[in-house]
Amino acid sequence: MSDLIERRRLTRKDWQRLAEAIVEEYNRRKKTRADLEYRWREIDRQLSMKPKVRFDPVSPWMQAFEVPWQATALETLLADAQRLSFPPSREWFTASASLSEKDFKGLDFASYIERDVVNQIGRAIDSRGPQIFANVVVRRFLEWIHRQQDYGAVWDLLNCEAFKYGTLTGQVRMARREVHLDTYRGVVRKEMMIPVLVPHSVKYVYLDDSPARLLREGEIIQPSPIRWMRMRYDDLVLAARKGSDDPKNDQGGWIAGNIGDIEGDNDGCVTLLEQEGDILIPRKAGEGIYVPNVIVSVALGGGKSGGGAAASVVRYREQKFPFRSYVIGHYQLDDVDAAYGTSPFMKGYPIQCAGSDALNRAMAGAALAVQP
Repeated sequence: MSDLIERRRLTRKDWQRLAEAIVEEYNRRKKTRADLEYRWREIDRQLSMKPKVRFDPVSPWMQAFEVPWQATALETLLADAQRLSFPPSREWFTASASLSEKDFKGLDFASYIERDVVNQIGRAIDSRGPQIFANVVVRRFLEWIHRQQDYGAVWDLLNCEAFKYGTLTGQVRMARREVHLDTYRGVVRKEMMIPVLVPHSVKYVYLDDSPARLLREGEIIQPSPIRWMRMRYDDLVLAARKGSDDPKNDQGGWIAGNIGDIEGDNDGCVTLLEQEGDILIPRKAGEGIYVPNVIVSVALGGGKSGGGAAASVVRYREQKFPFRSYVIGHYQLDDVDAAYGTSPFMKGYPIQCAGSDALNRAMAGAALAVQP
């Protein structure tokens, strides 16, 4: 990161403008997809089989049932997706290790195989033997990583999001994991950081819908999703106290001084907006500051003066890798300029509404015929 955009060169006004810009962009994206969120809520109601609550004092006997079409379809789709993605009859992925000529020479391939077996097959081991062995080692290591978090269950949740809302969102993060190693001194417990895939609901992730990004023209500027979450104010203070202020540290980047500018609401909570990607800090005088590949967390809470909601940047992190941590997928995209996908349930929820209405009217008609 150049000297122009280092943290120490940003003034307090720059931090405030950055927080205001993220809040403004969040409100714009939320307003833009308001109709989409209405359909998502309707799908959630149908899948939970909660009938629409309606009270009619003239006919309180009117039936209110929800047909199970959507719920049954989701169960079938998830089972098929799990079976096709992780078939029990074969490996579901392949691994190819990248080995240089130096790696080939340095890899003591024969030491991993019994000596008598090496002598027997001898010439059968060609120059690609170390490559095949390295591929197996990488694959087994990835399988061990997947078992640490039940990788299949994570994708079951992500597929569920895609079938329901047309868009799945996840995030790759480093998690602390306790492992037990069997050494000559006995079993030793240690902690290690491993990558995990964390599923998110698209209902709380607002995708970048800028025209340059959607038309695949602005590839230099990467997309910047915004994630919404709630957090207790005391937990936020504790996290900042235990973390560091180093923006290059995955557990750091905390700006403890800015947390004191806000306070919790009536429930003792604050709203956090986390934007990841390339961000522009606007300035009233001169050009704005372009900050690439960062994660900025903004806290929304009550102001100390007792006024309205205050916005303050409480965390600022710089990404180590050039790619984003988000995994975003779509069941189907109807338009080239669409940020969100569509799904079978988004297409079929009006049919279920009609079916439920027909069922309730048929039952009401039967009740009137039997006991008018």
